[in-house]
Amino acid sequence: SVPELNGTNAQLLVGAGIYSVDDLAAADLDFLIDAVTLFAQSNEGQRATRDGKLPERSRVKAWIEAALVICQARSAA
Repeated sequence: SVPELNGTNAQLLVGAGIYSVDDLAAADLDFLIDAVTLFAQSNEGQRATRDGKLPERSRVKAWIEAALVICQARSAA
């Protein structure tokens, strides 16, 4: 699992088309930010965010980096 990724943010990632750690590791930061923002504007996305706050760019970047580490560790094993 990706550190500091709560349920709400996981819902945002799924809504943005990220279904696995591999998807997240392969994601382009700018594209992912745009996709999360677009999803958050939908009715389903608004229900998911409840408070209307989206994750900061630095947090999304950290998730991608953590996913890369997880994938690399899995490959090395």
